[in-house]
Amino acid sequence: MVHQLGRKSPQFVVKSWWPLVSTWNTNVYHSWWTQYYDRLFEARIEDIKKGVAQPLSQSDWRKIIRGTGGAKRLIRNTSTQSLSFLNTVVGGVFPGLP
Repeated sequence: MVHQLGRKSPQFVVKSWWPLVSTWNTNVYHSWWTQYYDRLFEARIEDIKKGVAQPLSQSDWRKIIRGTGGAKRLIRNTSTQSLSFLNTVVGGVFPGLP
């Protein structure tokens, strides 16, 4: 769903019932499903069924699904340390983690 924001300039915003894949991929810092997302989407489904939900802009979706800076650092540091462990202690050659 696309909405025009202004009459004078062609500014548009994309709104959707669910986050776009691109919004999800750039704002969720891990590749596993969590209880947080499960509860979030179950509540979203209920609100849609009740007729109280509206499509959201990708900016709004970003605010909802994005982790905190601390979570992002934790995941990045854990990945870095895991890779270091695999390359030194285990003696493997692992170019990087996904």
